[in-house]
Order: sequence, then C-alpha cells, then structure tokens
Amino acid sequence: MIAAAAFSLYIADMWFKYAQGPNYQSGEILEVFWVFSGVLFGMGAVLEYDASLRRTRRTSGRKRA
Repeated sequence: MIAAAAFSLYIADMWFKYAQGPNYQSGEILEVFWVFSGVLFGMGAVLEYDASLRRTRRTSGRKRA
C-alpha cells in the first residue's frame, strides 16, 4: 500500500509539473492521485499497525521453558 501511495504521489507530481504553465487550471482528473496517495498511505499505516499488533499478540501468548 505504501509503495502504491508513493507511486500515486509521483504520478500527481509529474502531472502537475507537466501541466504547470499559463494555461493551467485546477481540477484536472489526474489531480485525484493526490487524494489516492493520502488514502493509500493511511491504509498502509493501518495495515502495518495491525501486523505489528498480531506479532506481539502471538509471541506474548506462548510461554517458553
């Protein structure tokens, strides 16, 4: 998810650099990739947090001799 978010941010930034100029108008369809990148970064953070909780729960449930 985090890699997809970084790629989405890259697409949005490259589009902005390409479209920048005297005829630039806000609201182009490729600008939605900025929103996608934020959502994907959030999803990646939640997945990483969930994975870290599962790892600590699994190791704390067993007793070692």
